[in-house]
Amino acid sequence: MIMTLKEMFTLVSNGLTAHGIVVSDIKMMQNTAEFVQFRASISNWIGQINIYLSKKNGFTIDLSRFGDNPESAKIIEIIQNLNLSKYKHKITIPAVILKKMSDSVSSQASTVNVISNPTITRKLPLFCIGADEVGKGGACETLVTAAFCIDDSLPKEAMFIIKNMVADSKTLTDTRIRQVAQLIKQYCAGKYVIHTYNPREYNALYEMHGNLNVLLANAHARNIAEAISLIKIECPTVVVDQFASNNVVSEALARRNVLNKVHLIETTRAEEKSLAVATASVLARDAFLSIMDERSREIGVTIPKGAKLVGSFLSRVHNKHDIGEVAKLHFTPVKEFMKRESRLL
Repeated sequence: MIMTLKEMFTLVSNGLTAHGIVVSDIKMMQNTAEFVQFRASISNWIGQINIYLSKKNGFTIDLSRFGDNPESAKIIEIIQNLNLSKYKHKITIPAVILKKMSDSVSSQASTVNVISNPTITRKLPLFCIGADEVGKGGACETLVTAAFCIDDSLPKEAMFIIKNMVADSKTLTDTRIRQVAQLIKQYCAGKYVIHTYNPREYNALYEMHGNLNVLLANAHARNIAEAISLIKIECPTVVVDQFASNNVVSEALARRNVLNKVHLIETTRAEEKSLAVATASVLARDAFLSIMDERSREIGVTIPKGAKLVGSFLSRVHNKHDIGEVAKLHFTPVKEFMKRESRLL
């Protein structure tokens, strides 16, 4: 997807201002590479950000002038959580912050079930596209799907992170998810696709497809179709967790005219067998955590994860929010709540 420097600046600056960051002193320049320079400030702290655009390397969001402080960390997190995966880009983080992040993650590596066993890559190809999702089972959760590409164009730092710090996201704490995801996004820019579906969008898709498995298959097919252009392999292997007994994923890929461009593998517990799927699961979980926090702030009530406390949550918010805006309408707890409310009318 083609984006101009001005459009990238607008995307970044809007993302910052949405979180209370003041953007000022904007300077657009053209040299051997186009770039824009501006300042981002929080209270009395001010940091300089440069965004470069070159035909060869795409966008570089340069945060290297930042220091090791809470304000810098907040801005870095905001920018890394922007949906930039569809654009060729990289984010330059100060070495002192990157080392601190890396040391923090590495210090925990021996305490989690990391997927660095070589038998895994013998079961499934290391170089492939892996797809996974988070949030399909919660009545009020945002559905997040991700696809991640592993090929020989990844730098050695990226391969170290993937082989030594990545595990199935269900085995990691939320803190570790955020730490590992931040490193992945730093070193693997342009190798992943993430899409999110809030309850309103989810309900529209469910009404269209009438089946959760078909909905998921189409969401994964969307990511895979976009990821094909990001991997440097002809007819790449695609690994997806098997969630249906029929051919819903194959059919979804065929509808997008990409089934003949990939070698599809559907397997149970794919995140335990494929590093690409495990990495996708970490990125999806990281996005899920950020989005759920943001939605909770907007609504003013903590959104429950899973099936517990759904009725209590809906009873607190339904007078101000349409149920279809905050919950998945086909889930049993939501149907039961709506049925109870209709009796009271």
